[in-house]
Amino acid sequence: MTRTTMPPAKAASGTLDAAFRPRGIAIAGASADVTKPGHQVLSNLLEAGYPGHLAVIHPGADAVLSVPAYPALGFVPGPVEMLILAAPAQSTPELVEAIGERARTRRDLKVVVAIAAGFSETGSTDGMGWQGQLAEGCRAAGVRLIGPDCIGIIDNKSRVDTTFLTGVWRRPGGVSLLSQSGAVGAWMALELGARPLAVGLNKMISLGNMADVDMVDMMEYLGKDPSTRAVGLYLEGISEARALLESAARVVARKPVVVLKAGRSVSGSHAALSHTGTLAGPDAIYDGAFRQYGLIRMQRLDDFIVTLNAFDKLPLPLGGRVSVLTNAGGPGVYALDCLSDAGGLTLARFSAATRTMLFGLLPPMASIGRPDGHVDMSGGVSAKMIAQSVAAALRDPGVDAVFHLFVPTRVTSADEVAHELLGLLPGIRRHGLDKPYFPVLLAGHGVAAARRLLDENGVLTFGSPDQAAAALAAMVRYSFDRQPPGMEAAAVNGGAR
Repeated sequence: MTRTTMPPAKAASGTLDAAFRPRGIAIAGASADVTKPGHQVLSNLLEAGYPGHLAVIHPGADAVLSVPAYPALGFVPGPVEMLILAAPAQSTPELVEAIGERARTRRDLKVVVAIAAGFSETGSTDGMGWQGQLAEGCRAAGVRLIGPDCIGIIDNKSRVDTTFLTGVWRRPGGVSLLSQSGAVGAWMALELGARPLAVGLNKMISLGNMADVDMVDMMEYLGKDPSTRAVGLYLEGISEARALLESAARVVARKPVVVLKAGRSVSGSHAALSHTGTLAGPDAIYDGAFRQYGLIRMQRLDDFIVTLNAFDKLPLPLGGRVSVLTNAGGPGVYALDCLSDAGGLTLARFSAATRTMLFGLLPPMASIGRPDGHVDMSGGVSAKMIAQSVAAALRDPGVDAVFHLFVPTRVTSADEVAHELLGLLPGIRRHGLDKPYFPVLLAGHGVAAARRLLDENGVLTFGSPDQAAAALAAMVRYSFDRQPPGMEAAAVNGGAR
């Protein structure tokens, strides 16, 4: 997002549904020039498979990328619920006139997405004047304005992509990203698709100068969006922090909101002031506010993405009692430290039946319940023994989540373990034991095929104990926050469920 030097102008009417599910889209500023953002936006809409009516506004072309072109907005037939502005800022006066005319005569236009730059972020008199004209023109027409100077919107479920990004992963999921910075939003959207196992992206929203639609509007929208299971929020520093936090708190009642807040350091805070026009302020204040309003804060981008993916793919734990199973002693010790550092987690107490089952399953050299809840299955354990031990831990009523580490050996491969797990986990879930399971496969490229096999069959995997522990602790904290007063301690101590 870039500096805003004028107060936001709210549209009197209109709906944000058209920003994500428009029946028709027109692009002003798309041309055959592949170096222009408008061309890339059109290319992305085609690549995404946008199913609605698509048109280009171009005074000198009959078509661009085989999409029909028209000399002006008024000539475009069919529904145009979204207008994407990729034209230069100096063309604003004539575009505002066209927006008003379309709204009066056809009454189909509902949202304008202005990806063009050159407005208030420049600090120039002309730029601020054009932004004011655009905002006022849209408000008068009853049309919502996103931007200007924004990356725009991606909705993989509706196959809408108003951005000029390249390489976006288009597999829909339940994670939606709302970013104060367009560049960070782009980075996150691309990172989700570039990870060893791609994360399904529902929506990515960048709002630019926020001349009308702001982060509170979009937070409210995501809270009511049935296809969004978890909201990721990137912040630097905003002037209307309380309104956003109150809105996010309403969302938290339905689904988790995970925050990545930059500008924590003195230098970062001053850089945020230069970038967004708002001083980030003391980080401790933000940290306390996030906790007060029920938001889950992560400090690192990797943990942010992994945690969002866990909220999307895994059931919430009912408590913080964790069982740790490993076939390698050292990684198990390291994982116990990670779980301790993450906070809110305790080792589970195995029932007598589970202990008896594990002693019967595992080799004599296995270390079971030292400490309680921890099992070093030993390096000689087979894939079948591993899967059956995981199943035993998941069935234990005193276990809320299972943390499982695996290092490939000459005796047992990751692929064998994956196949054995896939044979047992569906049956466990069918019998109502759908607890969060955190398989951590430790060998980088050596376990990539096994992780992919599990992922494709609905089993989320992790590449390090650190990230898995951060995600589990966040889920436990969110689960506790949603429980009635007094239940948190009972869940931690193994009391009433």
